[in-house]
Amino acid sequence: MKRPRVIGLAVAAAICTAQATAEELTGTLRKIKETGAISLGYRDSSIPFSYLDDDQKPIGFAMDICYKIVDAVKKELKLDKLAIEFTPVTSSTRIPLLANGTIDLNAERPPTTQIV
Repeated sequence: MKRPRVIGLAVAAAICTAQATAEELTGTLRKIKETGAISLGYRDSSIPFSYLDDDQKPIGFAMDICYKIVDAVKKELKLDKLAIEFTPVTSSTRIPLLANGTIDLNAERPPTTQIV
């Protein structure tokens, strides 16, 4: 269970160290700073990584990692508030939505390893 946390922290560190000052912001971080919002892609039935609770709110291990990354981005960009928008994704839509900028971060289960 430590692997998802380590991956999430590594991603957060990479995002946060990608820029030194606000003047150098480009791409996704620039968009997030300008809009004051971040869009998270989530799977609605990928238990225990990303799924909907009784209130139809995305929860799970991968969502917990995303929330930590959101906190790190908010701190790094020195934002008082950072709105979170949720977008449902499937295995076939998650990469195109990430590539075209519809979502900024994807809550996905870590890849499985097969021992042959």
